[in-house]
Amino acid sequence: MENPLKLYFYLCIALTMASLCTADLSQKTIRLENKCSFTVWPGIASFNTHEYDTPDGFKPVLNSGESYSITFPMQWEGLIWGRTGCSFDSSEAGSCYSGDCGGFLRCEKAPLNQKISTPITQVLLQNGTSAVDVEEGYNLPLSIKSCGSLGCSATVADVCPTNIQIKVNNEVVSCNGGCNVYQGTCSPPEFSNALKETCPNVFPFKNKLWCPTTTSYILTFCPSQ
Repeated sequence: MENPLKLYFYLCIALTMASLCTADLSQKTIRLENKCSFTVWPGIASFNTHEYDTPDGFKPVLNSGESYSITFPMQWEGLIWGRTGCSFDSSEAGSCYSGDCGGFLRCEKAPLNQKISTPITQVLLQNGTSAVDVEEGYNLPLSIKSCGSLGCSATVADVCPTNIQIKVNNEVVSCNGGCNVYQGTCSPPEFSNALKETCPNVFPFKNKLWCPTTTSYILTFCPSQ
């Protein structure tokens, strides 16, 4: 008689494979959560053609404590980040203290020549990988969870050396670290040292997380420390 434990093992494998075969791998979902004590204005930029630029369910405003989900085609690749201190009029024109995208409420409507205003903390999704990327500086605690979790929960004022802080109304809103600020020298030593010590779980200090068949992500602004 076949060993019952072996039969159980084979059954588990069969059920797992059946689940993978029947899963919908044509699209992926990202849940955006705002655990900050203030409003965050999510920004998004696509690496793909125009048809993927505006995912279903995307909203450019996320109040404290709120969350919502957006749905992408599996082929979608791009960046998601958070903007702070924003103000927009009825025509959706305005500005943000950090992460601004040409003065537009919806970053996907900004002209291609309107660059994202760095420094920003950004989530990178590309080729089945995900990462919290600080190569363009740091403006918000951020995490991404899929088959694993990556992120940094440190506040900007706590992690950023004084000499590279950006302040608005005497409040630290972001931390310089991007290549554009340092004329080709990405992540200057004082920035790299501060972030690597406090947040070693972000790119470029840690490799991107590879989740080729993952269809569900959770992106959290101000994750718990």
